[in-house]
Amino acid sequence: SIAETLKDAGRGDYAIEIEGHTDDVPVQNANFATNWQLASARANKIVGILIEMGVEPAKLRASSYAETRPAVPNADEKGQPIAENRARNQRVIVRMEKLN
Repeated sequence: SIAETLKDAGRGDYAIEIEGHTDDVPVQNANFATNWQLASARANKIVGILIEMGVEPAKLRASSYAETRPAVPNADEKGQPIAENRARNQRVIVRMEKLN
C-alpha cells in the first residue's frame, strides 16, 4: 500500500528518499564489510521494490546513514547494550520532500 501512496505522491513535485540505518554493532561478513554497505543495501532494496511496483525512478534516492543516526540509544548510561533498541535502529525510513 505504501507503493500506491508513493506513486500518487510522485506525480507532484516530491522527492522520495529511502534511508538505510543500522545499529552500532560493526558488521563483517561475506556480504557486507561495513555498516555503511549494509545500510546502503537496505535502502537500495526498497528502492528496487518501489520501482518494480511503479514508483517513478527519477523521484527516488537511496541514502546510507549506517549507525550515525540512531532512533534510540544503542546502550544505556553505563555503556551496556540495549538489545531492543539495537533492533529498532536496524531500519529503513521513507521520507518525502516537497520540491519548490
